[in-house]
Amino acid sequence: MTRISFWGSPEISAQLLEQFIKHTGISVEFVVTQEDKPRSSRSRQDEPTAVKKKADQYNIPVFTPSSLKKNSD
Repeated sequence: MTRISFWGSPEISAQLLEQFIKHTGISVEFVVTQEDKPRSSRSRQDEPTAVKKKADQYNIPVFTPSSLKKNSD
């Protein structure tokens, strides 16, 4: 079995993630995606990315770093 991490955010990436999940020879160990973003300027609720929604649906751990720059926290 091949173990992978998956990096992505938009809907097209979520569709690809689902294909990896359904493939019998691949195990998605975790997902890295963008942080949740506000739904609108008035809304206090944040909207998760399509990839995060799909990973949550399959109980895959999700990491949402605020930055990928070398010297960031």
